[in-house]
Amino acid sequence: KNSCVYAGSLFEGKGFELVYKLAKILKNVDFYVYGNTNFLDKKRYDLKFKNLKIYPYQKYKKIPKIINSHKICLMPYSKKVHVRSSSITVENYMSPIKLFEYLASGKVIIASKMQVYKHILQNNYNSYLIDSDDIGSWIKRIKFVIKNYSRTNKIRTNAFRTSKKFDIQSR
Repeated sequence: KNSCVYAGSLFEGKGFELVYKLAKILKNVDFYVYGNTNFLDKKRYDLKFKNLKIYPYQKYKKIPKIINSHKICLMPYSKKVHVRSSSITVENYMSPIKLFEYLASGKVIIASKMQVYKHILQNNYNSYLIDSDDIGSWIKRIKFVIKNYSRTNKIRTNAFRTSKKFDIQSR
């Protein structure tokens, strides 16, 4: 089905803001978000879109099955990634577990261009990398992947191969 998944934190800058904007525009694409909804500012967002489905935090053992039920995995980080503190950002130091889960799934990954994981994700090789502020490019890439899913075989295969280099033992 035409769906994108985001599984991870809902702190500011981790990506929900962009997923929300995409769901507002791409009405024919379903967006599934999994994360601790306690950190989601429900006053800031109208969460009544039919194509935006938000689920609470899931145990790690359920994540592979969740990811595998979607075509596209999203990592739409902002330029500033917050944690529990609004004054501390981690965009230069993070190593998101979801990155490795997404790679291992062999699904298409669309991610923000981030210096911190450029040694792992390579545009048009094992993922598609886009500036976090360029909503138009996110929309175009999602539409492209949905329309041309069979043409993404090489990207998906390379994602899975990359995951083997970064399995838990090697990390």
